[in-house]
Amino acid sequence: LAAQRDAQLQRLQAELAAQRLTLEEVTQSYAEKMRALQDSLAQLSAALAEKEAENSGFAEALSKERCRLSAERVRAAGEKAALVEQHQNELQEQARRLQHEKAELERLCT
Repeated sequence: LAAQRDAQLQRLQAELAAQRLTLEEVTQSYAEKMRALQDSLAQLSAALAEKEAENSGFAEALSKERCRLSAERVRAAGEKAALVEQHQNELQEQARRLQHEKAELERLCT
């Protein structure tokens, strides 16, 4: 019985460690995607500014496109942030559940 409890405790500890790693990976991936989005925005803004300087007749169209792209990027970033937050919340809930199970097992072992 003690060996079974120890095995279950080890399984829960491994699962908790995996959940923490997954949370870190999601957070890192989100940060990388946000940096890529910021880089893309800077490149697009620079390219649009250059085109406006080359031909003032296209300034209005370029401005509208920049606004559209900015709005689209903000929307996409918001959706990604919401998904990351939802996933982080789920992982934190799983971690809390595993901590509770671990504490219960430790209580039973004493």
